[in-house]
Amino acid sequence: MSACFLNEPVILTWNKERNMKNPQDSSNNKSPASIEVLGFDLDEFEKSITNGELHYEQAIKELFCENPDYKSGMEHMIESAKRGNEDAQNWLVNAGIRIFIPEVLWDKKNIQNCISYVLKFCREHDAGAHAAMARFLRGLMCLSGHGVAKSEEIAIHFLKQAAEGPFLDEVGREVEREDEHNGKDLINIYLNILSEKVVTDNNDGEYWNLKDLGRLLCNGLNEYWPFRFIDKYFILSLKLNVFLESQEYSLAEEHLESVLENIRDHEKILFEPFREVLFQQVMLDKANKELKIKESELEETMAMFAHKFRSPLDAIIYNTTHDNQPALYAEAAQTMRGLLDVFSIISTDETVLKERLRQDKQGTSNLIAVFGATLDMIMLHLLSVSGSEKIQQHYMAYAKAQGLCDADVSYKSWDEEFFELERKLQAEWQQAYAELLNESADLAARLLWLEQHFFKLELTGFDHANIHFKEYGITASFLTILLNEILVNVFKYYSSVEKQPVALEWAERDGNQVLSCRNPSVQDERTMIKGSHKGHTFLSALARKTGCQFNKPIPSDNFVVEFRIPNELLLSK
Repeated sequence: MSACFLNEPVILTWNKERNMKNPQDSSNNKSPASIEVLGFDLDEFEKSITNGELHYEQAIKELFCENPDYKSGMEHMIESAKRGNEDAQNWLVNAGIRIFIPEVLWDKKNIQNCISYVLKFCREHDAGAHAAMARFLRGLMCLSGHGVAKSEEIAIHFLKQAAEGPFLDEVGREVEREDEHNGKDLINIYLNILSEKVVTDNNDGEYWNLKDLGRLLCNGLNEYWPFRFIDKYFILSLKLNVFLESQEYSLAEEHLESVLENIRDHEKILFEPFREVLFQQVMLDKANKELKIKESELEETMAMFAHKFRSPLDAIIYNTTHDNQPALYAEAAQTMRGLLDVFSIISTDETVLKERLRQDKQGTSNLIAVFGATLDMIMLHLLSVSGSEKIQQHYMAYAKAQGLCDADVSYKSWDEEFFELERKLQAEWQQAYAELLNESADLAARLLWLEQHFFKLELTGFDHANIHFKEYGITASFLTILLNEILVNVFKYYSSVEKQPVALEWAERDGNQVLSCRNPSVQDERTMIKGSHKGHTFLSALARKTGCQFNKPIPSDNFVVEFRIPNELLLSK
């Protein structure tokens, strides 16, 4: 970063009086008491101290020199901003935003789209482990007026919320109030500057390491910082996603390689999957340019690709902020790699997929193992905050059954009056299912929990003795995609006053292995928008590419989905 950044158009004007004279008319601006000593105007010098101008100039000299003094420079910058100096205030807001939104993108034509994406990303993380940084960034955006109406009042609201945390260490435990945490101090810098208008317990101007904060604001995030000093995952993953959103793939690759080169080995498992995501995104763009005729199908494929990634990604995020189990990291990462393999083949040469399936008929994995792993990833995804809208009817039905609300509560009333209850149930269920996984509960125990909270799932035929394949191999990934699509739709559209069971069956008929699911539903539930409604289109395309059979089911109250796979793709001769 260089001092030329300071010459950019002013983003923020904090509404404070600077009481400065017009520099073009300085000859007439000297007060009668103004004293000059050897050409030095003491009156103007005193004013420059009072309005923070001198502190700001000193801050710039110390922050942007050959050997920066970040600690002293930040002390001057903060003091200047507290005195109402707009240049200092603008610099701090701009620098804070550029921690998250790469500076190289600000001159791009689609920067407004990037800003909209950033705000959406922050809203999605307004609760949970990354809430502090998400709210902090929203506060800065309100101060700057980027993507939202400029409002100091709303900015203060978000900054105060951000100051409440959570601030976590590397294993997901919340740090003590008095412990060192750069993220907490970064937020408090802005609360300190706004201290005339907001009172908190933490904005006393005392910081653990102002030198690090100065380096962060001037140069961006140093990837080698430990997680416990800053919410590094939120910042780095947001930056990468902004590059992807702006289709700056080379910049995304440079950013990702820099991250992977500098972070600690045990952190790399969080970011390695992004390499595959980046590669696949580049492949998608290339395919769209070369094969316009397949554009619609490829878009649907990649939409489903992103959709299928949500389950293992939510498992990684939950594990990062809770139990931090290496086994779960490895399982989720392996699953993501397997899914990438399938989608990569589908988007290039589907004949290879059929041949790979034929060859993958030996190994330690089987149908019941894939079902169990897929169910667990789906549950961690749907039980997250972001997944709650897809299963809202289950929270409402449970609340009615337990007497937590009236039996005649409508969707509208539930949305307006029982949001806190839904959030409470979501947190409790998420924790309860995660504990089952931590205790290595068997499938029967997990299905019992499912019956107590959602519906009874009757499983038939998944103990087929003749179907074996490699763990995380092409067949396991192929079946994971099928089960994920079918089961997620079950959770989204299930509705039964009589609590009818869901029937999931694996059977052999007419030379095919047949996966079928019978799901009780009602029209009101099916017509609610809970996704792109492209899942069945994708399954149809997948069936065509593999010689399988899938007919789009007719919507009904006894919804039946069936996918037929030729025996030759799964069974040994």
